[in-house]
Amino acid sequence: MTRPLIVAVAHGLDLVTFLMALAVFGIRGESNGLMQTVYLHLGPAGVLALKSSGATALALISQLRGWALVPAAAAGIVGAATNLLALRLL
Repeated sequence: MTRPLIVAVAHGLDLVTFLMALAVFGIRGESNGLMQTVYLHLGPAGVLALKSSGATALALISQLRGWALVPAAAAGIVGAATNLLALRLL
């Protein structure tokens, strides 16, 4: 049960830093076209739904396959680091 928690925390940090960057730069600062489209059509709730569904899937995969923990958690950590780097470069 620890592996999904690690993935959830990593992706939770990614979500929080993404929302912070979104507040500063707006959606035009996002390079992911899917995320831009979801935000433009569904707003922040759509972004929350998309990111949480992806994090849930990765958490479940990491529970089923032990080797998946590192790539699943690393994706969230890299996303959060990228968002923090963008905020620092402001």
